[in-house]
Formats: sequence, C-alpha cells, structure tokens
Amino acid sequence: MPVGSNYPFPFKAIFELKQLVLKHKEPKSVILSITADDDSPLGLYTMTVSVNDGNKGIGATLRIRVVE
Repeated sequence: MPVGSNYPFPFKAIFELKQLVLKHKEPKSVILSITADDDSPLGLYTMTVSVNDGNKGIGATLRIRVVE
C-alpha cells in the first residue's frame, strides 16, 4: 500500500561497496544490509530495489517481516 513521503521508514539500508564501478560485462557483487530500527512496528513490509540507465533496468522486491 503506498504511503506518504513523510512516512517514517523503519529500516536502515546500507550498500557495501558504496559505489559500484563495472567494466562492460564485468560481474561484481555488492551487499545490501537492512537493519530494523529498535522501535519498528511488527509486521510485513515490502521493499523494492531497482536500477536503470534511462532505457532499461532491473529490480527486485524484498519482503521483510519484523518480529519480536
């Protein structure tokens, strides 16, 4: 369900490497660490991660469940 832009996002998402530099057809990996805030409401969340170059792109949808 869409929420307003002022909705407090209850997670911290950090990419390691902060910048990914690739040569043509070069494979590399990055790690996305997602940490729930201490006061995150319990429940199921959906996060979408996507990249594009203006012409084409790719994305992934992550389902995150916050439990005790």
